[in-house]
Amino acid sequence: MTPSVSPRRIVDVLAVNLETVFDNLCTHRYGGPVSLERMEVPDPAPVTGRFCLQSADLPEICVDFAIRHIGGNVYDLKGMIEDGPSRTFTYSLPDSDLDQVPQAPLLAREVSSFLLDALERRVGNDLLRTGMRDHRQPALPDRSATRSPSPSRP
Repeated sequence: MTPSVSPRRIVDVLAVNLETVFDNLCTHRYGGPVSLERMEVPDPAPVTGRFCLQSADLPEICVDFAIRHIGGNVYDLKGMIEDGPSRTFTYSLPDSDLDQVPQAPLLAREVSSFLLDALERRVGNDLLRTGMRDHRQPALPDRSATRSPSPSRP
């Protein structure tokens, strides 16, 4: 039987893998990134990890993860969003190379989709797409100041 590893180790695996997958999924869905940051969780805490979506134009959404060892190399990650949905993800830590941070693209993609789906429910898909497009394109000059005045009517 494989001994369990620290739940924080599982959050480390998620954090390393989540960054690139999350940015790619945001760019695919909305045309630009949404900031996702790992937050510190005090010891002891009922949750093992926390990640927050942060943007000046969007409401902050945080997901807390409670990690539970199921047996062998299998772990459940329960993701909980305040005033939002919860979802449990299952992750199998590779038996070898425990000193290396394993690749977990499927887990990172599932968590990314979960977070972005929650964000869309809060602010709407169209608003996200429009907001990302506005941030990518330079602002057009205000042409109202250069228009010639309308002829006056008697």
